[in-house]
Amino acid sequence: MLNQRFWNKVDIRGLNDCWEWQGAKQGSGYGYYFLERTMPGVKEKPHLAHRYLMDQIHGGIAGWLVLHKCGNKLCVNPLHLRLGTHQDNMDDAKRMSEMALGEKNARSKLNAQDIIDIRASQLDNKLLAKKYNISYQHLMGIKRRKFWKHIS
Repeated sequence: MLNQRFWNKVDIRGLNDCWEWQGAKQGSGYGYYFLERTMPGVKEKPHLAHRYLMDQIHGGIAGWLVLHKCGNKLCVNPLHLRLGTHQDNMDDAKRMSEMALGEKNARSKLNAQDIIDIRASQLDNKLLAKKYNISYQHLMGIKRRKFWKHIS
C-alpha cells in the first residue's frame, strides 16, 4: 500500500482541492515516483504518480488510462482521478480545451480561410496539397470533414 514516502511528496489541501505532486516531474508535466530500491544496484523504473496511486487503490489497472477530472497533470487527489479509455481521455481533453482546434493549434499550417478555400477549390487534389504544403491524406481528411470539423 502507499507509504509515507509517497505522501511526503504530495501537497495535500482540502478534500475537494487538487493535491499536487511535489516530487520529480516529467517534461510532459506529470509527476513520477520511484519505489524504494529492493535490490542494490538495480535501477527502478519510475512510475507515474497518479497511476501508481490508482494502482495501489484499485489494483490491476493495466490497459486503463488514469484520467484527471480536474485537468491538472500533477494532481493525485483520488477524488479527481478516474479510470478510462483513450477515447475518454480525448473527450476530456476536448471538453477541457486542452487540445487547441484549428489555427489555435501552434503546429497548424492552415487557417480557417485556407480550409474554406480548400473545400471550394476545383484544383487537382495533389496540386492543392502541394500548394498548401500538406500531405494528400491530410487534404482529403479536410475535404471529407474528418479534420477541421468546426469550419463549415
